[in-house]
Amino acid sequence: GEVPGALEDEDLLAGSHYDTVRSVIGAHDNAAGTAVVLELARIFAHEKLNRTLRLVAFGSEELGLRGSYYHAKNAQNTKNLRLCLDYDVHGILLGNLNAVVLGPEELKSLLSFTAKELGIPLQITSELGRGGSDHMPVSFYCVPSVMLSRSGGAAQIMHTDLEDLRWCGPEAFGSIGVLSQTLLERLLRAEELPFEKKIPDNIAKSLEKRFEDSGIKKEQP
Repeated sequence: GEVPGALEDEDLLAGSHYDTVRSVIGAHDNAAGTAVVLELARIFAHEKLNRTLRLVAFGSEELGLRGSYYHAKNAQNTKNLRLCLDYDVHGILLGNLNAVVLGPEELKSLLSFTAKELGIPLQITSELGRGGSDHMPVSFYCVPSVMLSRSGGAAQIMHTDLEDLRWCGPEAFGSIGVLSQTLLERLLRAEELPFEKKIPDNIAKSLEKRFEDSGIKKEQP
C-alpha cells in the first residue's frame, strides 16, 4: 500500500513478514507484527503527508528473508527510500521492547529521544544478532532501517507447538503503537529528515559478511 506525500523523492516504509514456520500458529511471529503495519495503514490512510508512506507485507522471511531481499534488490524500490521500519515479533504480554538500528547515529539518537520522551522503555542496539529479519536486506542495499520487536516471556517458545494465544494480548501493543505513530507522524511531516541516507562502514561490512556467508552477493543495478 502507499499513502502519497508531497515530496517525490523521499519515502518511508513500514513493513513486516506475514509468513510463519510450519505447524505453529505464528501469533507473535509474525501475525502480530503484520497487525501493527495494518493499523499504521489505517491511521495514515487519509492523512496529508510531506513524504510518501509505503506499507509492505513481506513473504518468505522464515525461508531466508526472500521476500524482503527481492524487494530491496530492485533499485526502483530503494531509490527514494529513506527509512525502513520493520516489525517482527510482537504481542507478547510479558516482554521488553527492542530496536535494532542499522543506520547513522542520528537515527539511533532520534529513536532513543522519542522513546524517552514518551516514557517507553526501549533497548537499542546496532548489532545484527544471531537471527535475521526483513530490515537487513533493505540496509544491505544502503537504506537505514529500524527493526522493532518484543523479547522475553513467550518469545522463548516461538516456533514450537507450545505457542498459545493466551500469551498474546492487546496490552502488549500499546507501547509499540504509540512509539511508531509518534515517530512516523514527525518524520512524514518534517521539513527535513534529521538523519542521512547512509549505512556506517562497520554495519555495512557486517551485513555483507552475513549475506556472503549465506551465499548472497549484492546485485548491482
